[in-house]
Amino acid sequence: RRVTKRGISMYHTVFDATISSFATSSAEVNLGKGFKNVWVEVPTMTSNSTLHVQVANASGGTYRRLVEKDPASAAASVDYQINSATTNRIVACPPAGGLRFLKMESVAVLSAAVAFKIICSDDN
Repeated sequence: RRVTKRGISMYHTVFDATISSFATSSAEVNLGKGFKNVWVEVPTMTSNSTLHVQVANASGGTYRRLVEKDPASAAASVDYQINSATTNRIVACPPAGGLRFLKMESVAVLSAAVAFKIICSDDN
């Protein structure tokens, strides 16, 4: 897709990731390549649960939670998480080092399916 905002051309690709009812993670999403920028569109959710983004270096590989630098510590890192109150919003993910395989994870079992949009771009 191509979107023009304030005269700046931005190219982005959108992928679907769904966590099914009574599940805690989505199926693997193959982004096709590593992107500089990744956002998650979080829809309105009936089951509010903290969310994590998991990444792997290969299809079917071992998925691990994406981490980010802890703003309270110069040396420590923490699991990147999307707060349970963050619904009906688009949130930026920290850089994933070019990893192209991704899953959405909920820390609690969801009572209803939730469909996320993963928005990727290499534009600055």
